Amino acid sequence: MGFVRFIMFLLRLIFGITYAMSGFLKLVDPVGTGLFVTEYLHTMHLGFLSWSATGLGLLMSVAELTVGLSMIMCIRMRFFSWVALVMSIGFTVLTGVVELLGGLPDCGCFGNAISVDTYTSFIKNICLTVIVVPIFFFRKRFHLVAPEVAEWVFMGVHSLAALVFGIISWIYVPIIEFTDFQVGTDIDNLLEKSLDNNRFENTYIYSKDGVEKEFTIDEIPDETWEYVGVKEGDNYESSHFDMTITTASGEYISKTITKSDEPYLLFAAFRPERLSERYWNKIRSAIPVIEAAGGHPLLLLPEGTSFDFGDTSHTAYSDYKTLITMVRSNGGLIFVDDGVVVKKRTGFVFTVEDLIKDISDESEDMTVFETIRHRLVYEVILLFLLVVIILFRYICGIIYGKKGVRNEK
Repeated sequence: MGFVRFIMFLLRLIFGITYAMSGFLKLVDPVGTGLFVTEYLHTMHLGFLSWSATGLGLLMSVAELTVGLSMIMCIRMRFFSWVALVMSIGFTVLTGVVELLGGLPDCGCFGNAISVDTYTSFIKNICLTVIVVPIFFFRKRFHLVAPEVAEWVFMGVHSLAALVFGIISWIYVPIIEFTDFQVGTDIDNLLEKSLDNNRFENTYIYSKDGVEKEFTIDEIPDETWEYVGVKEGDNYESSHFDMTITTASGEYISKTITKSDEPYLLFAAFRPERLSERYWNKIRSAIPVIEAAGGHPLLLLPEGTSFDFGDTSHTAYSDYKTLITMVRSNGGLIFVDDGVVVKKRTGFVFTVEDLIKDISDESEDMTVFETIRHRLVYEVILLFLLVVIILFRYICGIIYGKKGVRNEK
């Protein structure tokens, strides 16, 4: 019996850590999770539900984190074993269907932190289902860690705290980021690599004796062959990084931004119609002040938008996904100096004084401070969860153990 319980412990740990990590990494970036959910919905021809993508992603993340912690701590196993089994089977079916419909290069299982395609995710979900099945059948034999009410209260408080944390990360710039535009990233270097790698190999069609054949640039035949045409090839060495920014006239200015010796303050409004007039007045009043302080203010709008800011000299355009990747907060600020992301600010929070301070501060010191701050927040959250698990699982277990161990009801 001791061997069986040890196996159950290992299975709970594997399943719990996987789900808790998956839920947490998605929870820190609800907007990014919403983008993944949107891709799933469109792949399954359910694009009309895209309006609910971020909310669905947030609730799913909270559920995963809660189930993961319940497995790790062995709390309310009779109930959460059912939830874990249903979720695991559901995710298996979902990734299987999406893979049959063409698949996705990134399933979003672990947010932007770890990239996994839908086929690999499908295999992972099958393995997790196999793991959770014995846990499900063993569910009635798990012992209570604490009084039943205390266990429910703990899981309820945890779920509520996770939901609040997710909502805050949704409204504000996420404290923890895993995108290509996170603070401290040398986007000039990434841009250079993307421009070098985004190459296309064309093939050239020649005909001889009524037979057409394709040749690469290094295989061009002799004059006995007659030239027919060119076939544009697919991108054979592509980069996922995209920072295409153009002016209203179509001029490409991405390298101008990253190569500038003076800081650029980019205001990314990926949904400009949802921003208030108060916000636009703040941007208009900030532009001359920023320029006087030595910065370059630039409003970034989505391509094809009908919104008119009224100042084309300080307006540029990019695609929606690039803008929402640059900064998750609509109308938020991304501060770029010497090709490096120095700082980000939530759209409705910053003041003109904040922007002047950002320009006047030493960019390298500010980058280091912001990077360390984000890392500390990440580590503190994980440490807090670990401490809570230890305190509840063992201290409560010791106290409750004195009253005798019983199985769940």
